[in-house]
Amino acid sequence: MNGPKPTFFACLIVYLWSAKFVLASIIVVNIVLAFVIAHFGYSVNSVVHHSYLGALYLSCITALTIGYGDYVPYGPVSQITAVLIGLFGILFAGIVVAASINALRDSR
Repeated sequence: MNGPKPTFFACLIVYLWSAKFVLASIIVVNIVLAFVIAHFGYSVNSVVHHSYLGALYLSCITALTIGYGDYVPYGPVSQITAVLIGLFGILFAGIVVAASINALRDSR
């Protein structure tokens, strides 16, 4: 071996940096899809809203696959958009997990 092994976080940053364009694209798509949900509406306690901040919250919670249920998409277009956001969120999480596993392997 030539020198000490890099730390987990140093390896993780290298792997995430190598996927920066894909990760940034997923984030941008998530933000754009939040605009779609804001335009078509989402429901909070059975009242339809059209605010972008609430739609962004719904988008982030959906992408992270948390889904509290306090904000729900209203109408078929918003529901299909929420499904797309969930799929992009799974893709984002998969890339981060893959980078973490490779960083763990390289730092051991």
